[in-house]
Amino acid sequence: MILVLFASKSDEETYTRIATGLKKHGIEYELRIASAHKTPDKAEEIIKKNYSLIISGAGLAAALPGVIAARKMTPVIGVPCPGAYDGLDSFLSIVQMPPGIPVLACQKEEAAYETGKILERKTKVAMIGEGKTADKAMKTLDELGIQYEMGDYAKDAINIAIINLGETPKKREELIIYCPEGEAKAEDAIKAMKSAKYGLWVGLNRGENAAVAAAEILGKTKELAEYRKKMAQKINDADAEVRK
Repeated sequence: MILVLFASKSDEETYTRIATGLKKHGIEYELRIASAHKTPDKAEEIIKKNYSLIISGAGLAAALPGVIAARKMTPVIGVPCPGAYDGLDSFLSIVQMPPGIPVLACQKEEAAYETGKILERKTKVAMIGEGKTADKAMKTLDELGIQYEMGDYAKDAINIAIINLGETPKKREELIIYCPEGEAKAEDAIKAMKSAKYGLWVGLNRGENAAVAAAEILGKTKELAEYRKKMAQKINDADAEVRK
């Protein structure tokens, strides 16, 4: 069972499109409405149940998918909803997550299709691309004890593809987590949003998030728990330091 959780009735066109796609693919789901800002306790209560995957979305400052990702170690697909700035604010709120807490951004038309790929439960990871962002991904995969293959896209793998910022991939059958790489200015955010037409996306230069998302898809709960514990300790250490 998967959860489809959106923030508002105003998102109905988006979540109805997703629900229709899930039915078409024969995927069982539960549909709920809760807001990270207006009903935070309700959202927290809903996600306590164990789901194999969560699809979530909101408009404007779309915090809901990120809040879920911070609490869960299962894959979270974030779907931007129309709002101000032609949905750019929602897209950035979803895709530009901090290191170690990924949300896989996806367009509403593709959400059910990508969910089906994830639920096939791949057993290996393929790395496509090189450079600093790829190095981040590989370092994180190593830390999580996940072996990977270098080379081309593989149908039986979770593919992590490092691509140039602004590059628009074609639709593919493989399960692919795209991670754009580059030096960006504010106006480049529009390029990023337009590029994310197909597949699943993490934020700019966030190779580690692509790796963590792959670990979530693989079900590496124990390794992810230890990884998050280390991240939390860094925050606690910083807090202790400033309180001296």
